[in-house]
Amino acid sequence: MNHGNSLEKGGSPVIEWVHAFRLPVCLFAAGLALVSFRMSGVRPLWSAVIATLLIACATMLQNDWRDRSHDIRKGKTLAIRHPQSFLTLVVATWGISVVLSATVAMESWQIGSLLFGAILIGLVHPETRMIPMVPILLAAVVSASPALMAILAGAESWKLWLVFLSSAFVVFGREIIKDLDDLRIDGGYKWTIPLVMGERRAKLVAVATVAMGSVIALGITAVTLPGVVLALVGAFFLLRHNERQTAKYCIDLGMAFAIVALGIWG
Repeated sequence: MNHGNSLEKGGSPVIEWVHAFRLPVCLFAAGLALVSFRMSGVRPLWSAVIATLLIACATMLQNDWRDRSHDIRKGKTLAIRHPQSFLTLVVATWGISVVLSATVAMESWQIGSLLFGAILIGLVHPETRMIPMVPILLAAVVSASPALMAILAGAESWKLWLVFLSSAFVVFGREIIKDLDDLRIDGGYKWTIPLVMGERRAKLVAVATVAMGSVIALGITAVTLPGVVLALVGAFFLLRHNERQTAKYCIDLGMAFAIVALGIWG
């Protein structure tokens, strides 16, 4: 998504800073943590849910800080225009995440370990950009890992493993679509599936993984059907019309609907 240019042409600076957090992605992670507790019947550990949200936000900021020079080519210039303020925000968000995760670890060392693992991966993820498959696999697994939070707290629920798998597949496909957007500028800077396989084959892999995640979600419970339909519509637009923006919106909305449905009725 190329939001940088539009924001610089009269957009609100506040919106530009808020956009840096990429809240839909972060709320997805926090939503998975809530779903984990809800579906297992375990009392929600709210400090863990909030820590999950902040770690996701810090990870988004870390990526933008590390890629600030490269991102100029796609119109994202906030980090390079305000380096001191942006770096301060990165450090502060990580700092709060660490403190909150330590608090969680005092109540549940298992969940605390998951959170600290996410922090470590969030910090090193940008440095793995040239290692084949590693960046996208890390993104998929870590994004889906909050679904396992209640299992680490002692709950037994095979459905949560399905939630994890479904989320990992969909995020994997979603990441490929994002890499398709950057296909023409990532060469020599990142290793991505579109760069290696080409645009057509990468689209097929993205559609296949989104479809697989959708089928698994539907297998968990029928209440995910509206979200599944939206995600599959997005996959269709990508495959038949190369509408990457529409595909991402549909997949994001589909995931949001599925998480809400699982949280309420799952």
